[in-house]
Amino acid sequence: MQKLLITYILFSLCIAAASAQGNTWTDRGFGQKNSQFIQKGYACTGFSAYYNNYGSNDAEGYDLFSVVEGLKGRFSAYGITPSFSYFIKDNMSAGIRLGYDRTDFNLDDANLSLDDDTNMDLSNHYLKSDKYYTALIIRNYLPLYGSRVFALFNETRLTGSLGQSKSYKKDGNDKDGTFTRTYGVGLGFYPGICAFISNEMAFEASLNVLGVEYSLSEQTKNQIYKSNLSHFRTDCRVRLMTLNLGIVYYFHTGK
Repeated sequence: MQKLLITYILFSLCIAAASAQGNTWTDRGFGQKNSQFIQKGYACTGFSAYYNNYGSNDAEGYDLFSVVEGLKGRFSAYGITPSFSYFIKDNMSAGIRLGYDRTDFNLDDANLSLDDDTNMDLSNHYLKSDKYYTALIIRNYLPLYGSRVFALFNETRLTGSLGQSKSYKKDGNDKDGTFTRTYGVGLGFYPGICAFISNEMAFEASLNVLGVEYSLSEQTKNQIYKSNLSHFRTDCRVRLMTLNLGIVYYFHTGK
């Protein structure tokens, strides 16, 4: 994937260099007045959130695809993401985005059954995870056919994150667990669409289609054994699981 991304970037630079040798450029009309979607001096603040909760506490448990049997437990995940941006020029804003994610996974009883001779007890496993992140953002808007209601945009994010999690298994009075702290930094591109539902309020949807991320995890097992894991990742694909939906309020600052 890294080689594919590097090849794509080099190919794009070659195309741009070849085009620059010509003396004429096509006027896309970006500087025209009817291409102005949001004026310089405006600001916007937004908020998005998600919540998921699954639970099974029946006496017989829940069977999943005839592979996991007698499932009893609860899974919950939620997150909030406030943001603020200021338009430094027409159709371009800069700002900050904050975020918090929480995951709780309590597996009280479950049995993994692959065949008649292969079974694994997964009972009494628990996971709790928290993640905090801050992102500096630059966003560019492109109105659709000069519209003041609909526009495409691309948001570039430089993100730093801190996460910590603990996972453990109970066996009577004994507890076998692992604590992990993760530091991360990444650069991502989020294209999307903006639709105004009033003069000040807009609904937005975006996807993460291209990104680079580096993370370092420090792990401690049973408060004795320590280990580290570093991970570098590049991603260039459309993933519907990264769909972000939010409501944004736009207002003039008077400047």
